[in-house]
Amino acid sequence: MAAAKTIGADEVGSGDTFCGLVVSAACVTREQEDALRSHRVRDSKRISDSMIGQYVALMTEIGVRHSTVVLHPQQFNKLLAEGLDHVEVQNAMYERAITSLIQKVGHPEKVYVDQYPGARIRIDHDTLELLPGAGDKYLSVAAASIMARSAYLGMRRSLGRELGMQIPLGSSNVEEALRHLINKEVDISRYAKLYPNNVKELLRESHGRAPWQ
Repeated sequence: MAAAKTIGADEVGSGDTFCGLVVSAACVTREQEDALRSHRVRDSKRISDSMIGQYVALMTEIGVRHSTVVLHPQQFNKLLAEGLDHVEVQNAMYERAITSLIQKVGHPEKVYVDQYPGARIRIDHDTLELLPGAGDKYLSVAAASIMARSAYLGMRRSLGRELGMQIPLGSSNVEEALRHLINKEVDISRYAKLYPNNVKELLRESHGRAPWQ
């Protein structure tokens, strides 16, 4: 008899101007839940970056299955230039991550997703639940958030090495870094999301128009 299991999904990167977007789905059985709980696994927002690798190693050791979709900034910007908006991109990434995982592990009892504005996820499963703060309620979502953050940190390190600088987090303290790169004539579409208004304004100041216009 197949072990009872749930799938959780979460994302990292939607609130950051720099870097792209990562969505992970994780499948957790009842037995794995006990192990994760005993090691105090929780939403990645409540875990320091330095601890993420240890939790990933734990989940690998106990056999947590996952599917991760990584979208680099240039890919993200290309999709928006083709007419999608950022929420449609998020929705498609969730659908791909969850569907890919279901194909690997079979249908779970439930699919839980940490709710986000505009979420409309279409998958071949009738027990999908969108819940605010799901990472604090369900270990499968917490596990997914950790897997997503691990991949996102890897992307951030790689892009930072390319630029020779530490990439800022968030969206409110990025103007200095953006101006620096624009003045150096760096193609920022490789490193940052272009749709936020502050990025559009800086590009207009520099080029007279946004690059997609």
